[in-house]
Amino acid sequence: MRMQPVKVDQAERILDAAAELFARHGVNPVGMGEVARAAGCSRATLYRYFEDRRALHLAFVRREARRIGVRVATETAPLSDPGERLTAAVLVAVRLVREVPALLAWFGAADAATTAGLAQSDEVGDGVLAEEVWHDPLRVAVPAEHPLAARTRIPLDELLRYPLVMCDPQACEGHARQVARVLRAVDREPLVVEQVASFDLMMALVSAGFALGLAGASQLAASREQGVMARPLAGRSPVLTTYLLRLDREPSEPLARFIERVASIESPGDGAHAVTANSAGPEEPEP
Repeated sequence: MRMQPVKVDQAERILDAAAELFARHGVNPVGMGEVARAAGCSRATLYRYFEDRRALHLAFVRREARRIGVRVATETAPLSDPGERLTAAVLVAVRLVREVPALLAWFGAADAATTAGLAQSDEVGDGVLAEEVWHDPLRVAVPAEHPLAARTRIPLDELLRYPLVMCDPQACEGHARQVARVLRAVDREPLVVEQVASFDLMMALVSAGFALGLAGASQLAASREQGVMARPLAGRSPVLTTYLLRLDREPSEPLARFIERVASIESPGDGAHAVTANSAGPEEPEP
């Protein structure tokens, strides 16, 4: 069936309406009739733009992939090392997907046989596997004018004397739980002055001198905020672990290729990395 030339604005409105429905109901339950009603157009008009559900799904995924691609390119542009850039690109893409409910819907239970997820928590239900794939060294995000910026490595008990901005456990439960385990090594209650829903907001507050933050080395390397220094904790550096989540069954061929690709990406904590202008340099091994 040959598609007629159509206006871009109407197509975008249809995709926006589909995105809202995907976020609310998931992908599979949403039919073309529902999309037409949500977009305020007739089914005939809808089919002029997208000949079937598959065409609609492909158009939606391609649009969102382009948007994410632009963000990933922008956030990883400052990185010169190819390994660091690839690792950061994957982590940025995962973060952006998790921030868009309509994209998260593609990883719902109905699609679990053909999809996988990445998370920073290994607490899963029965029948789900959690496999460690990346280890990202934990770093302290320090404002450039902060007293701790002069330190090469920061003792944990000294860190806890200053205000902290942390990820909200409701928004990033796995990350918050791993950081909390690190902080419990010292018998001092952390002074958490703000909990935020995104890494970008955390970096904005750190850059403004509001508080210190805690994040992965690759996240800090990809940050666009100026005036933020990355400092490791004293001693053996803790790591943030990312897990691949999938059903405990034979994966489909596309999923198997995805798992193989993820496993082939070098973990940020596995090799040597270029030293950036705001880093503390390579860590010295424990004696």
